[in-house]
Amino acid sequence: MVGGLLVLPATADTIESFLALAEAAPEELSTIANVMPAPPLPFLAEEHHGTLVIFAMLVYSGDAAAGLRAVAPFRAIAAPLVDLLGPMSYPEVYPPEDPSYHPIGSARTIFVDAIDRRSVQTIVATLTARMPAFGVSQIRVLGGAMARVPADATAFAHRGRHAMIRVATLYEHQAEAPTHEAWSNGSRQTCAAAPMARTSASSPPTDQGGSAPPIPARPGIGLSRSSAGTTRATSST
Repeated sequence: MVGGLLVLPATADTIESFLALAEAAPEELSTIANVMPAPPLPFLAEEHHGTLVIFAMLVYSGDAAAGLRAVAPFRAIAAPLVDLLGPMSYPEVYPPEDPSYHPIGSARTIFVDAIDRRSVQTIVATLTARMPAFGVSQIRVLGGAMARVPADATAFAHRGRHAMIRVATLYEHQAEAPTHEAWSNGSRQTCAAAPMARTSASSPPTDQGGSAPPIPARPGIGLSRSSAGTTRATSST
């Protein structure tokens, strides 16, 4: 397969371009756009650490030459900060994880039927206002083969939605939970109020206090195949 990691500077223009390309891409190509502060990774120049980036994961399931053609427009959106795209075996898509890092995760998910310019600007504003160190807005354009599976065929909801937006934050100490839960709730509400057609909301079960209980999380981001045989995005976070 062809795929891997692509890190681009995140602005309203680059995010909008990425999503437009994801919508127009062949079904063999799956994308995840993680809009987030750049983590301090060894292969990312220190000057970019903490700046807002598109931490993108791409997978093309098919011919290598066709896969390289499919990912080329994403590379051309802006000068990549990191470009690790290329032919590889599927397990190589997953970035290495620190076995000693066991964060807690707080996340909220919404499904939308459109993401326009104002919506992208809302996402950027949400991420730049009181952003936690490990906060992310993950955008996955859906559709393709998985959308043609009947809704009642499997335990996989919202197959007909255009895109999924997941706001999440990772932290290490239980005492930090109220701050991160508040950010996740507020970010979901802000995104849900943006002009994204027919937004529906989904969130983890709530306790009697009305806040979602924090859950152990893995920071890794992956992709999996749909039952229709094409790669589609999932996340372990």
